[in-house]
Amino acid sequence: MKAELLRPMEMGPTHPEYVPGEKTWLQAGAIIENPQAFMLVRMGCAKPADDECEKAAQMTPKAIESAKAAYERLQKGIASEDFEAFDAGEISGYDPETGEAIPGPNAPDEEDD
Repeated sequence: MKAELLRPMEMGPTHPEYVPGEKTWLQAGAIIENPQAFMLVRMGCAKPADDECEKAAQMTPKAIESAKAAYERLQKGIASEDFEAFDAGEISGYDPETGEAIPGPNAPDEEDD
């Protein structure tokens, strides 16, 4: 069963090239071959790379995109009340010191009064 990573991920102990104690990253686009690869699809970290994975994941393309978006929100710690602004690109995350939203690429322009 194969899945294609949608984002960089740290190599885990089931990967054939894993070396204990070393942090090795697999890049987006890497193919993971593992009997549990469909779980990466369900988490929003990968997309099916073969029919077996697609069947095991039991997700439509739209559901895969939703899982991907949910993972991105979770990874950045986006609060539920800010999902819409994050999805629209109005914020890109939060300042770790102040907790204030960081403007995203589609942030509304602040007009001077």
